[in-house]
Amino acid sequence: MRSPALTARAVSYEPEEALGILIALCRTGDQAALARLYDRTGAQVQGLAERILGERGAAEEVTIEHRVAEHCYVLSGDVRAAGEVLGPGDYHLAAAGTTHADFTSERGCLLLIVDGPAA
Repeated sequence: MRSPALTARAVSYEPEEALGILIALCRTGDQAALARLYDRTGAQVQGLAERILGERGAAEEVTIEHRVAEHCYVLSGDVRAAGEVLGPGDYHLAAAGTTHADFTSERGCLLLIVDGPAA
């Protein structure tokens, strides 16, 4: 009789108290704590969002967290970002540590997106 194939996966356990400390540090602007919290919980948050929304793409859109600032330049067309309509020549900054805003366009657009430090 053959034994069943075993599958190994890494499992980490982060005590609730430690997650609470990381969250408290995030509130003070501690970027290292934010990165660690995201590393520890990002997959679970993504999975939950996917189950709720029923679509992986939509779940990714609402759970993307900016580790560095994202500079968005509108080259052509129009785009609605964070409730604001932007046109050619407009600029949008998504600061590090923020969740990705919804981006929509009625006519289509061409964007230049650059990751890097906030100006």
